[in-house]
Amino acid sequence: MIIRSDGDGVGDHCDCCAQTPSQMQVNASGCAEFDFGDLTGDGFVRLDDWVLIKNCLAGPSATPDPGCTLADLSGDGRVDLLDAAIFQTLLCDR
Repeated sequence: MIIRSDGDGVGDHCDCCAQTPSQMQVNASGCAEFDFGDLTGDGFVRLDDWVLIKNCLAGPSATPDPGCTLADLSGDGRVDLLDAAIFQTLLCDR
């Protein structure tokens, strides 16, 4: 039996990015096919990506919007302040 802890379809023994959200497209190494944090797909992590995260922010008891899966940077099933903090780090690291 192959164990796939993060649900991305890549077995743990080959998964170089073990915390990838299950709905995210990944390569054979289990890493995202796009630049993490680049929600617009333009190749850059910029403030226009923040707008998408901001529009998806919800409280802890809110039902996640299916259109916000990429904004769930922490992979915990919801878009919240943790995702905002991760994005801030990504933006500042550029």
